[in-house]
Amino acid sequence: MHLVADRFFHSARSARAGTGSLAGIKTVFLFLGTAHVPATLFFYTDKEFFGIIKDHKLRYVYLPICLTLTTGLLFAVLSNVAQAFLLLAYWSWQAFHYGRQNIGVYAFASIAQTGTAPHRAEKMAIDFGTILGILGTFKILGTAVAPTYLHSTFDHLYLFGSVTFAAVLIFSLAVYVKFYRDTTVLKTLFFFTSVSFFYPVFISTNMNIAFLSYAMAHGLQYLIFMTLVSANAKRGERPRSVPYGNIWKLAIFVLVVGFLFWRVGDLKQLEVVKSSWLYTAAALSFWRSVRGDNVTFCR
Repeated sequence: MHLVADRFFHSARSARAGTGSLAGIKTVFLFLGTAHVPATLFFYTDKEFFGIIKDHKLRYVYLPICLTLTTGLLFAVLSNVAQAFLLLAYWSWQAFHYGRQNIGVYAFASIAQTGTAPHRAEKMAIDFGTILGILGTFKILGTAVAPTYLHSTFDHLYLFGSVTFAAVLIFSLAVYVKFYRDTTVLKTLFFFTSVSFFYPVFISTNMNIAFLSYAMAHGLQYLIFMTLVSANAKRGERPRSVPYGNIWKLAIFVLVVGFLFWRVGDLKQLEVVKSSWLYTAAALSFWRSVRGDNVTFCR
């Protein structure tokens, strides 16, 4: 289960700025990027997956609850510098998490197109792109919260990543040529998209391009995957029937619970929260742990 919502929430307010259909589309994408996190709750209502949860409660129940509460409490008591290092660790994990999903998506495409799993070298190429994406993320997301003595290091990591990405693309081309006979047009598209997934971080330092472009893509990937899972769940004695109940459950999690995640920042505006230091600290910790954010971004 996703323990904290993905980092695209931090610029949701600024992304809403502007007029016309483009701003509306951007808001919809940002919302879906947020809503993909609570969509995971679908698995906890699925009869087939519930058996897995029951057999692995530590991983799927106790550990997520423990990590969520622990990170919230840490943000309530840690200094700004300590919070910054915690966020840097989170953003590293987040990019790694994006990369693992990319490999999963490519694996599905590979099996669907050719009936074979991805080769080890193909997965290595995707992993190399993920590693460089992590290095670039430090500058794009970390500069605003990290101590100034880390900024120079972030700049060097960013430069190294932008230059080395060319080597990753060359390596991926070599891998593609090696396994050319075991590919299709669609599989080719999935492969190079997965390899270059984090490249926008090196194209621009603008948050919409450098981060939100692939962060929203990650959320949409996940929602598409969840839709396919809910629509192809076990259908009992009616193999040709569509499990509308599953699809409705997923829609509720996305629209209703997703909206609660989307508006989580409003907790800070409630009078009962503002009038109590304890409630304010708790609301801030919840805001930061759920949205992976720091108040510096909310100015």
